[in-house]
Amino acid sequence: AEFLPGQETAARSDILITNGGNMSAYQGLAEGKPLIGLASNVDQFLNMATVEDAGAGKLLRASTASAEEIKQAAHSLLNDSRAHLSAKCLGAELAISTLDVFVKTVDRAITKGAPRTR
Repeated sequence: AEFLPGQETAARSDILITNGGNMSAYQGLAEGKPLIGLASNVDQFLNMATVEDAGAGKLLRASTASAEEIKQAAHSLLNDSRAHLSAKCLGAELAISTLDVFVKTVDRAITKGAPRTR
């Protein structure tokens, strides 16, 4: 398919293979799924380096990753219960952080727009 619904696809998957960018990575992590990031730019590398350091995925260079390396990374993540647990933990942290930021942003907007009382 040219485009798949990211969140729905992530929910139905055991692992995700993405470009490692924060949008696709966060969709996978939100569903608690380990990631393989085939990164090709600095933002993707930085994002996936953090995911990999947390134990929730594998970072591969898109320009040099072979089919065999991708297959090995997928097999490794599918059979790594720690990677699944790490992905679930990161997803939970992202959900809490995102909700907290949202609530603070709305609170600031409401407070700024509220009429001042003396």
